[in-house]
Amino acid sequence: EYFSVRVLASDQIVFPPVTGVKSDEENLLIRMKATGGPSLAQRFDVIEPVGSFLDTALRFIADPVIAGNPVTTRVAFTPTMAIAPGETVRWVLPGFFGGEVFNVAGYYPTVSWDPALHALTLGVPTGSAIEAGTLVSFTFDG
Repeated sequence: EYFSVRVLASDQIVFPPVTGVKSDEENLLIRMKATGGPSLAQRFDVIEPVGSFLDTALRFIADPVIAGNPVTTRVAFTPTMAIAPGETVRWVLPGFFGGEVFNVAGYYPTVSWDPALHALTLGVPTGSAIEAGTLVSFTFDG
């Protein structure tokens, strides 16, 4: 059986959080207060991701990787939303250090490292976009 009810007044609009919703979000729950007794809170079986990333990876290409030494690094992610020209994606990597990023391999040449913020930033160039569901990866030399 299927039962659907939609009751929202015009001032009761619901927005997803600005931080996005992951498909494996653990704190989105459904519960019920019923005359037969309340139900236990339960996670949703299916959650449509919004404004989040899948398949994120940060890999170091060296054998062995030695702490404090330069290393070639590969970054990958799949956005669940489109990323428009001029928008940026930032990875905050506390404890990492280095100068500006050079020798970026991949389609996205606008990658930079901000040593003050310990942040790696990818900028989407004018005239291009990253479509939702597209695997993005690039490699840079440390």
